This record gives sequence, C-alpha cells and structure tokens, in this order.
Amino acid sequence: MPALQGRLRPAWRFALCSWIAIGCLTLVAVGCRPASRARTPDPTRTASEAAAGTSARALLAPATRIAHERIDECSGIVWHGGAFYVHNDSGDDPLLYRSPELDFASAEVLAVPGAQAIDWEDITVWRGDLLVGDIGDNGRRREQIDLYRARYHAGAGGKPGRLELVAHYPCRYPDGAHDAEALLAIDGQVHIVIKNRGEASTFVYALPTLTPRDELAPGTVNEAVRVGQLDIGAGAQVTAGTYDAATETLVLLTYTHILQYRHGRLAGQPEKRTLVAARQCEALCLQETRLVFTNEQRDVFVIDDFLASDWRSLLPPRGEAYLPVRGPSVRAADLNACRRHPCTSCWEAVALQDAVVGEAVRWQVADGCLHLAGRLRYDEALTPTAIAPPAAGGEAPRPQLGSALLLAFGSEPRWRLSAQEVILAAGIDAAGRARLWQLDFVSGPFRIEPCSYGQIELERRGGPERELAFELALPVARIWGTPWPERLLFDLHGYRLREEDPVRLSGIDTGTLMRPYLWADVRRGAP
Repeated sequence: MPALQGRLRPAWRFALCSWIAIGCLTLVAVGCRPASRARTPDPTRTASEAAAGTSARALLAPATRIAHERIDECSGIVWHGGAFYVHNDSGDDPLLYRSPELDFASAEVLAVPGAQAIDWEDITVWRGDLLVGDIGDNGRRREQIDLYRARYHAGAGGKPGRLELVAHYPCRYPDGAHDAEALLAIDGQVHIVIKNRGEASTFVYALPTLTPRDELAPGTVNEAVRVGQLDIGAGAQVTAGTYDAATETLVLLTYTHILQYRHGRLAGQPEKRTLVAARQCEALCLQETRLVFTNEQRDVFVIDDFLASDWRSLLPPRGEAYLPVRGPSVRAADLNACRRHPCTSCWEAVALQDAVVGEAVRWQVADGCLHLAGRLRYDEALTPTAIAPPAAGGEAPRPQLGSALLLAFGSEPRWRLSAQEVILAAGIDAAGRARLWQLDFVSGPFRIEPCSYGQIELERRGGPERELAFELALPVARIWGTPWPERLLFDLHGYRLREEDPVRLSGIDTGTLMRPYLWADVRRGAP
C-alpha cells in the first residue's frame, strides 16, 4: 500500500484507562511539506482501481508531531492568513496558538481578550475573522454556548502579534442543550454539528444571524435553528468539521471515519466515507487542497488532494500471524478443558511490534486448544487487577485493570466492538496470584469478570531486567467459536508493563483493542 506523508511513529501514551473509566467505546507535523506520493503495489486493489492508477487504501502515518509544550490536547485547527491556529480542549486559558508550521514549535501564544474558555471545541473562519466555538457540553447542562470572533494583528518592529476580540455571540439551541465539537461556516452562515454522545441523532444547527452580546436585548441570545439530520452510523461521534466552498463539500471527522457531504446536503448518509485509525482525532481543517487533522496525542496527519481522491481507508500497518493447528481444531466435549501438552516442535513465533531484546511470544493449536507462551519485560512492580475495589465518597465501585497481557479474538473487522468479540486479560490479583479475566466493554459500564475457562501460569522474574513469563491454554470453541469462522482476527498487547512503546501485535497502541478492523489477520494451517 502507498504510505501517506511522514515516517514518524506516534508516541505511545494512549489512555485506554479513560475508556475504561467511562465505560464507552468511542477510543499532530515539523514544517509541513507536500506529501510524498510514492506508490507501491497494493495487493488489496481491485482491477478497476489498478486500471485507474489509483488506490482506495493507504498506510497512514503522522507527518509530524506538535512540539509546543502547552498544546497538550488539540481540539480545533484552522488555516487562515498564512498560518495555522489551534486551541486546547477544556482546561486551558482562552488562548490560540498561531504558527505557519504544523509542529507549532515556535508558535505565538495569543490571548483572546474578554473571552472565557469553558469547553472550546472547534475554530473556523467567518467573514474574514477567526471564530472560536465554546460549544462543548459533555453533560448537556449549559443554558447557552458562546462564539468568539477574533482578529489577528501582526506586531510591528519585531513585537509579538495580538488578537482583538471583535465580538462575543451567546447562543442557544431551540431544543435544549447539546454537546458539540464541529463549528463551520457554509455560504456565510455559521453551522454547528452536534457530537451525538448518546442523543437521538446527529443534528445540524444553523445560526441565521449573529448579534454581538452588547447589542442584544437584555435576557436574549442568538437562537440556532435545526437544519439537518445526518445518518453517520450507530455510535459514531462527530469531533470536528470543515467546509470547502469551491467543491461545496462538508467534511466531518469522527473517531473512526472522515465523512463527506456534497452540494450543501445536510441529511442522510455521506457520499464518501473514509475509514481512519489515528487515535483520538478531534481537530480537522483544509489548507487549500490538503486535509490536515490532528489527535489529542499531538500527532498531525496531512493528506494531499483529499477531496479529489477516493480513499476508502487510511490505516496504520496491520499485523499478520500464522497459527499452526495440530489435531482436531475444535473438541466437541469438555470445551473448558485444555489438559494435553502441546507439541514441542510445533510452535510458531508471533511477530511483535516494539519488542525489546528477550521478549517473544509463540503459539499453536493442539487438540482444540490454543496454547500461547512467551516472555515480556516490565518496568516496575506489576499492578494487580481489582474487579470491584472500594470507591471513595460512597460511589459505586469501579473495576481497575492492572498490569496485564491483553488478548483479543474475533472474526469480523468491525469498526467498533460487539458482543461477538472476546477480550481477555492475564495478570495478577491483589494476592499476587495468576488470574485470567474477561473484559466487557459493550453490555453497559465496563466490567471485569473472572474467566470461566482456560488455564494460566505466570512467573515473575526480578533482577535488573524484569521479566514476565507466561503460558496460557484456551479452548478454541470459546474464543473463536465452532466451527472455525472463515476469517480469524487476533491482537495482543502489553498493558501497564512498559511505559514507553509497549509491545503489541497490531495497530498503534492499546486503543486498537477497541477497533477490530485493526486486529491482525490470522492464517491457520499445519505445523
């Protein structure tokens, strides 16, 4: 597959713990230069794609990373007047960061005078000025949202530039509070696309007129009007948006897709849908014909000529694995038992990403049981897993996942988890005993339950190079079903073992476990 701009690997640090804490599935460039368009043969291309000389799929890698230390949770980006402007999510002061380069290493830090930053979520250009959207509302409790119109003035004689607050527009929706993260201007009119965090649908609102706060009658605000309803798929959440007037294209970003609506249409399903995997993406803009989007982990991605292309997927490299199978693939009787010792000469190594010296994993299927064995390094003492530890303040106890080897099994490359996938964790309990748990992300609040099948052995080896040796035996019928599905997917991640670049089989980081379409394809056959 062709690789899109950049070779830098994103830094690790994806907060799987944040997914666990809220029990949901929802799971950044130094001097941006034109993307390299070198193409390599793509075995997944169809005949029509090959004949047209284009590929609908590409490998996605960051073009660069945001270097400015204060930009730690980028939530909005726009290109205006020869520079990029970004802002942080909630928690920062009312600041914009301005830079002609996408690494923002030497960015101007600009205060928006007179503004407040409750939950800034997006920024756009409207009537030649910057328009910042304080439109976030996770709990849907705000009686009004706020838009701030700002104008940049360059400094003279080497002095720093500054922002002027042109106007403050208080606004509200006609049907109660909404959480939103996409602000854009379409044909001169400001639009907001709500995030749809558990709401009835993904609605689009317009603000036909915007009157500054100091010109409004007492007790009044600018009233939004619902103008559209989008069908972007169950569970999809809009995190950013932009509009290209030249092609009349609305571009929306979610955690898993880039969506396009053409010719002013604000209803139904998108004309184009591009599957992406770039961690927690929450900011997007167009720089002429280049699409730029960022994530909260500081990665920046740049795609040349995006609106004229036909990308169906922009994904990081996926892992692959070969699984040797000896004897019957599934045992009809006693599916919980795996007592036979595997063939000592039938093991197959599992290719791992970011493995350090001494780390290795191997596997095989013998008489209906998957046997997995290996060694992984860990930095400090292993953290135990607590299924339901006591909670402070009388709150309901929440499970806490400790240091673990995480294993994921599936058969369909879905873009979000379902009840058909199996995710297991091998670790230690509070008494230091080896335990195997099943993780449940889909049936309600996140749960950790003892695994009712399989066998586990763990050995912690101390010394300067701490090592966790493990052996697992799991009934194939329990993890992949019976008979064998046509396609096998598998993933493996070390969680809270090593701080930097934890070992894994596929994807970018531990957040990959939330997205089966990033798991490794497994080929099975004779030893």
